Amino acid sequence: MKHFSKLAKAASLVCGLAIAALGFVWLWIGASGALQSSPSVGYFAGVGFLVVAAPLLAFPFHRRSAKVLAVIALLLFACTLLWLAFRPGQPLERSALAQAGAIAPVVLLVARVGLAWYRRRAGLAT
Repeated sequence: MKHFSKLAKAASLVCGLAIAALGFVWLWIGASGALQSSPSVGYFAGVGFLVVAAPLLAFPFHRRSAKVLAVIALLLFACTLLWLAFRPGQPLERSALAQAGAIAPVVLLVARVGLAWYRRRAGLAT
C-alpha cells in the first residue's frame, strides 16, 4: 500500500507539471497575440489549466491543502458555468434545461461541502 501511495504522489506531480506547462503555454499564446479572435480566450484557458494543476501539484506535499485547492477550483468552475448560463446581453437564448444543468453542479458542490463541514463540526467525521 505504501508503494501505491508513492506512485500516486509521483503521478499527481507529473500530471500537475504537465497541466501547468500547458497553462503557461496558453498564457504565452494569449500574450503573444497569436489568437485572432480574442487574446482573452488564451488568458482564460491558461488560468483554467493552472487552477486545475494547483491541487495536483500540492497533493504530494500536503493532502489537506490539495483538498482545499480542489474545492476552490470546483467553486471557480461552478461560478463560471453559472455566468455562462445566465449572463445578460447575449442574443443566444438558453433553454431552461441548460440553465438547470448549470445550477445542478453548484447545488451539489455546496451540499457536499456543507455536509462535510457539518460532519466535521458535529464530530461525525471518520
